[in-house]
Amino acid sequence: MLKGFYTLASGMLSQNRNLNTISNNMANVSTPGYKRDTLVSKTFQEELLYRTGNKDKSGSKPLNTSSMIRTIDESVTNYTQGVFEETDRPLDFAIVDKGFFEIQTDEGSLYTRNGSFTLDDEGYLSLQHVGRVMGENGPILLNTDKINVDSTGTIYSEEGEELGIIKVVDFNDYNQLSKINEGMFRNNDI
Repeated sequence: MLKGFYTLASGMLSQNRNLNTISNNMANVSTPGYKRDTLVSKTFQEELLYRTGNKDKSGSKPLNTSSMIRTIDESVTNYTQGVFEETDRPLDFAIVDKGFFEIQTDEGSLYTRNGSFTLDDEGYLSLQHVGRVMGENGPILLNTDKINVDSTGTIYSEEGEELGIIKVVDFNDYNQLSKINEGMFRNNDI
């Protein structure tokens, strides 16, 4: 009888976490650079079932294994390329292949696929409410949104002066990244 309650409770907890993950994915479907999560479940404990007689219990025979409790094993983030949406905003960027934009914050570098950038109060290219976009030589100072960008991520003024190159960072193993919020990732190996 108690095994049934444990099985029921573990199933309810697993499905609750799965529904939370699905609803979070749905809520962020329009968030630029968001990567969806999928939960992977596993059995917590497997037991070997035996058949025994009613009176003589000495001749038990193994029948099968049974899983009594399910639990969440891990949350897997899907890093595949999303769909591009043209915005006609000069400070919106997208990465065509693998990689992340590096954003400088007070707590260190964070990484994102969200390229909806703005200029901060000092004229630096930034991701609003997060931090400054890193270039090959540090944060990128623009002072204007009247820019041109080539396919290598090099930013030029209208006069053709090079203002910076957007830094794109990729990782050999995406398992070293942890999702924190708003499509931002932290590198756990630093």
